[in-house]
Amino acid sequence: MVGHRTRRTHGIAFRRRVVREYLAGETLHGLARRHDLSRNLIRVWANRYEAAAFNPTRLPVT
Repeated sequence: MVGHRTRRTHGIAFRRRVVREYLAGETLHGLARRHDLSRNLIRVWANRYEAAAFNPTRLPVT
């Protein structure tokens, strides 16, 4: 298939770094452009980060 994009995977360390930049005040737009990500993906990662999904030693808050 011509022009078919494969799904990229990002490691936990990269996700944490992006989310921490976002929580520190970086704009979604700026992060998304700099890392070539969608703004919604960063929001999803931030929600998971805050629910402790990126930290296996903590259980998510329900």
